[in-house]
Amino acid sequence: EGSPRRAPARPPRGSRRTGTSPPPSGTPAATSVLPSLPPRCRDLQRQDAGRRQLPGVQVPLRLCNKENSKLRHVEKDVLIPQIMRDRAKELCSDKVQAFTKCCQETGVLMVVKCRQENTALKDCLVGYYSDPSFYEECKAEYLKQREEYRATGIKKKRQKFTQNV
Repeated sequence: EGSPRRAPARPPRGSRRTGTSPPPSGTPAATSVLPSLPPRCRDLQRQDAGRRQLPGVQVPLRLCNKENSKLRHVEKDVLIPQIMRDRAKELCSDKVQAFTKCCQETGVLMVVKCRQENTALKDCLVGYYSDPSFYEECKAEYLKQREEYRATGIKKKRQKFTQNV
C-alpha cells in the first residue's frame, strides 16, 4: 500500500516495437511505390533517376500535381508583388533615373526640389501596381518559375535591375 508505483521498464529508444512486422520482401507493399503514384509523379520519379540533381533534392509528391496552381498567402502577398515591383521599376526606368539624378544633384533639398520627378515616378509605379492584367502577367511568370523549380529542384537566379547612372 505505501510503496510507490513504478512504470514498467521501457526498451531502448530505437528498438521500440509497434506490434506490426514489416511485410516480407516479396509482397507488393515492399515493391516500388511508382505504381500507386499519379502519372505525372511517376514521370518525375523516372526523370529523377536519369537527371543529375543536387544531393538530397527530391520532388515532393504533393507538388507533382500539375493542376496545383493554388497560391499560398506568401506567394500572393510577397512573392508576386516583388516580381511586380521589379518589373514596374524596369518599365518606369526613365522616371527612376530622372528621380535618382535629381536627388543626387540637390542633396538635402531633394524633398522640395524633386517633387515633380517623385510624383511622375509614383504615378508610373502605381499605374502598374493597380493594373489587374499586369498582376496576371506577373502571376503567370511566377507560376512558370515555380513549375520549373518543382520540376528541376534548381532555383533560377533573379536578375537585379541595375541603374545606368
